[in-house]
Amino acid sequence: MSALPQAQRWNRFFQRHVTSSLVLEDDYFLRKWGHCEEHLDALAAAGGPASFTAVELGTGWFPVVPLGLVLNGAERVWSVDIHPMLERAAVVETMRRYVQLADRVRVARPSTLDRMAELAEAPGTRDAAGLLAELGIDVRATDARTLDLPVSSVDLFVSNNTLEHIAPDVILGILEEFRRVARPSGVMSHFIDLADHYAHFDRRITPFNFLRYDEDRWRLFNNRLHYQNRLRASDYRRLHEQAGWRIVDEHVRRGSRKRLRSLTLAGSFRGYDEDDLLVHKASMTSVLA
Repeated sequence: MSALPQAQRWNRFFQRHVTSSLVLEDDYFLRKWGHCEEHLDALAAAGGPASFTAVELGTGWFPVVPLGLVLNGAERVWSVDIHPMLERAAVVETMRRYVQLADRVRVARPSTLDRMAELAEAPGTRDAAGLLAELGIDVRATDARTLDLPVSSVDLFVSNNTLEHIAPDVILGILEEFRRVARPSGVMSHFIDLADHYAHFDRRITPFNFLRYDEDRWRLFNNRLHYQNRLRASDYRRLHEQAGWRIVDEHVRRGSRKRLRSLTLAGSFRGYDEDDLLVHKASMTSVLA
């Protein structure tokens, strides 16, 4: 599908009608909310303000994180994605989930939850972006390296399962742009999936499978719909440092050493420390250096 014209449109059709993956189940919603809660905790731990502005990198299909942020102190959220994916029905469903599961999530602003309930049930012609704008969320389909935001205007920057789908030079540009618009007390909080994403649905391979391939061979499997940069945790640390950010908190999950050692690594990965290669999930919190 990645080779077809309007590839994102065909991918959306396939996920909706074939794999049925564009369904907001409770467990998925609560996992996404968990990421949002981690971002809020990261901001609080760094001494961030209770009332704040935020940028989300990677809007995705369901706006769980930006809605969670406005429920807990965000006055304005800019949600940025290179591809417009949001649809009105998905926004309404996400709002309804917050209302239905309000006892299982953090809600610092009950009045915002009440407004969310009204918007979810009210008839109208507002599109996805229009609905979110009612709550202070500005959805933008744009390159995050050139945000149209003033210097020193954002308190919090977040992403979830997004950085691993972006080329390294582009990540550097994005982190540099975040630095430009960050307030002096600005905080970044990123959740990164460093595993081979094909292993999420193919149980015959390991999370380290893509480390077997040199760049020329990996290019045959990689594609623009599901691009994976294969960066390791140390690479992300280096990009943070190059862009002027200092990591102040990091949590990683490592996989099986036995499974990693069962593979013959491509030459480009043989120079990495084994503990670095074992990392398949990482949360990184950083402040301005």
